Amino acid sequence: TKAFFDAGAGVLFYTKKYWGGFSAYHLNRPNQSILVDSDGKLPIKFSFHGGAKFVLNPEEVDLEKRKYVSPAFNFRHQNKFDQLDVGLYWSKSVMNFGLWYRGIPLAKSYAPGYANNDAIAIIVGIKNDRFNFGYSYDITISRLVNLSRGAHEITISYQLCKIKKKKKVRMLTPCPKF
Repeated sequence: TKAFFDAGAGVLFYTKKYWGGFSAYHLNRPNQSILVDSDGKLPIKFSFHGGAKFVLNPEEVDLEKRKYVSPAFNFRHQNKFDQLDVGLYWSKSVMNFGLWYRGIPLAKSYAPGYANNDAIAIIVGIKNDRFNFGYSYDITISRLVNLSRGAHEITISYQLCKIKKKKKVRMLTPCPKF
């Protein structure tokens, strides 16, 4: 049995339209090796993420009929490895659809013949005040396509605490929930 403390930190900045942030993981570089005299320190991982939410039909006064598009990204770096996820969400009322690409094929390959491209993710989500349901399917596009049939992910969340109706309007982070 092996246990260790692992520290991380992050910050998120946002407005009604844009969001962006930075995270760092394994700041204390814990030794994860199961061997006593081995040095298996975790390298620090950095993540930069951000996006925006644009109203496609701002003249619409009924919020349930408003349509939004949200481009977003998440860049991660750890040791010699980099990954960039770039995506776009379309949402209206309770529905949310997304398409994401994962990889950096033109900027970096890790070995000859191994382009840095991994997957395309298709996302569908439904939400209301308390309940969120999301489904995503990652389609493998790397050289592992013959070994992997992709990956399914289901997200279900329910807010247990009471939703208080306040007169004061709070600014919420505009990022997608899926």
